Amino acid sequence: MKRNALRHVTCLALAAGLLAACARSAGDAVAVDVRTAVHPADGATLLAVGLERGTIEIQGELGGNEIGVVATLRARGGTSEVAEARLEAVDLDAARVADGLQLGLRTPNDGAPGSVEADFVVRVPLQTSIRVIGGNVGVTIHSTSGALDVTVASGDVIVRGANVERLAIESEVGGVEFSGRLAAGAVHRVRTGRGDVHVRIPLDSRLRIEAGVSSDGLITSSLPLSGDTTGRDWSATLNGPDATLRLETLGGQILIGRLHET
Repeated sequence: MKRNALRHVTCLALAAGLLAACARSAGDAVAVDVRTAVHPADGATLLAVGLERGTIEIQGELGGNEIGVVATLRARGGTSEVAEARLEAVDLDAARVADGLQLGLRTPNDGAPGSVEADFVVRVPLQTSIRVIGGNVGVTIHSTSGALDVTVASGDVIVRGANVERLAIESEVGGVEFSGRLAAGAVHRVRTGRGDVHVRIPLDSRLRIEAGVSSDGLITSSLPLSGDTTGRDWSATLNGPDATLRLETLGGQILIGRLHET
């Protein structure tokens, strides 16, 4: 499994510096507002969410026919008046795209990076595919059965109770936790530049598992894998494989365990 460690170390250093600069420039006064919206699903098959700072929590609902959004917005400024003015200038953006709904924020361009952040809580129909793109964002996703694609610069990504068609998760700085089922006939990927990867899958899964860690990393599994399960690069199978799961971390551990379904 090829890696470009120097490139990732440089990216992580730049990201850390940018986040620190944003925190210094935002100010100490904070204004908070909670906004809600409900959008009819209307056959939507995709939810796309973009956010620079904050958290995103998405819950799939069986039989759901709408996309519900609760957004807690926070704006910072040197004074309460500046913070309130920035908050007033923030719009909760929702746009229909060809196959679904795209959520995000429109924020004031006033030369104060990092001054606005949000916590999104979103309800979607169970079968909705989900795409998340974020900066300094923590992501938690519960009970989804579509495709799942998450890319963040910094933040933990947690997926629980999933039954996904295709999995693609990447965080430059942050841990990844996944528990659920992975569809046959697909290549599923989890990667983090710095953080642990913890995957729980059912014992009857049919997977080829390719896992790689850096020189100080460790891979462990409680599943009855066959194949190459030694060292820092594994290529193993669980039952007769009909899908592939690729796991990689450049600065952490990989733990593969059993999901106990009820």
